[in-house]
Amino acid sequence: MAANVETAAGMLFDAQKHGRSCEPVRSLLEGHIDAAYQVQTRNFHRRLDEGHKLVGRKIGLTTLTAQKAFNADAPDQGFLLSDMMYASGACIPWQGFIEPLAEVELAFRMAATVESLPSFEEFPSLLAEISLAVEIVDSRIAGWKIDLTDMIADNGAAGAFVIGDFMLTEAVRSSGLNGSVFCQIGQNRSEQVLTEKAIDEGAEAAYWLAGKAIELGVPLQKGEIILSGSLMPPVKIRRGASVRTGIERLGSLDFTLGR
Repeated sequence: MAANVETAAGMLFDAQKHGRSCEPVRSLLEGHIDAAYQVQTRNFHRRLDEGHKLVGRKIGLTTLTAQKAFNADAPDQGFLLSDMMYASGACIPWQGFIEPLAEVELAFRMAATVESLPSFEEFPSLLAEISLAVEIVDSRIAGWKIDLTDMIADNGAAGAFVIGDFMLTEAVRSSGLNGSVFCQIGQNRSEQVLTEKAIDEGAEAAYWLAGKAIELGVPLQKGEIILSGSLMPPVKIRRGASVRTGIERLGSLDFTLGR
């Protein structure tokens, strides 16, 4: 299996580096989730060796519907590196993307390192700051024809992310995230009503992540950004698209996916 893990890691690393898709890796990994995370971690360390810095994590499959679609019994995670992070207003280079989708999310910033898992009741206090974010997910597997093993091995389909201004989580929680979230790409706008439990659901996903990060041997560090899962269905983005999204309490952000 070790040789197959190395082969799968090489396929996905080259696909990301050159912006071209590859075949699924599930057969190489024989559907083993542990092997998929070995591939993910192997390529994470390759990126670190290139000089990139770990800035956060992303969480996927945060709803039962999404988990059922991938025959999963838990969320999945991916690593966020320094070259993937952009501020609102950025023009993000198209180079390296294959079939990107935009997901509007809540982002948290860690107030402390989590080397041992606290109680569920204690954990939310570590999510000191909150922000609006857009994750650009992008599969290195041709045509998004993936299963759970493929997605985990492919770093949770992480591509890039755009982050808004951080606010104190407790202040936002106290006033509530009332209203809706919208995502506008060009002239096409989609909107969805926010659940009152959006922050709590994000915190629950982040708690799962904290445990998984310890299991993977890369505990969450103070200052890391956590993308806590999509608030609405993902939207396809084309080259040259202008994207704007917003939540009343958290403001808005925008970016362009460059030509």
